[in-house]
Amino acid sequence: MPSFVLFPGLAADHRLFSRQLAALPDTLTPAWLKPNQDGSLADFARRQADALPAGPLVLVGFSFGGMVVQEMCRVASVAERVKGVALISGIHGAGALTPAFLNRCRAVQKVPDALVRAALRIGSRSFGRDEPISAAERASLAAMAADLDVGFFRWAAGACLTWQGLPPSRAFADLPHAVIHGRADRVIPPLPTEVTHWIDGGHLIQWTQADQVNRILSGLA
Repeated sequence: MPSFVLFPGLAADHRLFSRQLAALPDTLTPAWLKPNQDGSLADFARRQADALPAGPLVLVGFSFGGMVVQEMCRVASVAERVKGVALISGIHGAGALTPAFLNRCRAVQKVPDALVRAALRIGSRSFGRDEPISAAERASLAAMAADLDVGFFRWAAGACLTWQGLPPSRAFADLPHAVIHGRADRVIPPLPTEVTHWIDGGHLIQWTQADQVNRILSGLA
């Protein structure tokens, strides 16, 4: 059986995948490495790939994590071990980065750390109101925002500005893959032609529709 390796979004960590970690066998979420502040997303993904477990893999990326997963699949030593790839609420290639998202990434480069943290606290509360998640999950969002490494967040936002990723239909053409997206996702508008699995939910479908998401992921093993 392959290992499931899950990579979270920009302001999240392993807690985002609580329902996957509890349900899927041999599943882990590696900690993000410290980035080189002038390095590209591709450079970071190559370094992060060195920390992957041995053996066959199913790589899963949520939002920003999907961008990292895509770059990992370009690393020959990783690609030969990948048995499946999944994007959850993901960014479907560089063409899916909206002007509004890119403007926020630029703004992050200019504001002090305290303002970044304040914006993320507000954002986590908004997610909690807009999505039908539990009180424990709302608390988890707030805790992830409070624990955020602002340096990593600032680098990652900047790396998004120069990312040249391909859509999944091209990036993963030779691999079994699933592009899972909520029909009501207001955070990352999908490219409909790239979605392989529509789910009736918003951005946080890994929580709100965990059983559906887990079944899809299990099918890649």
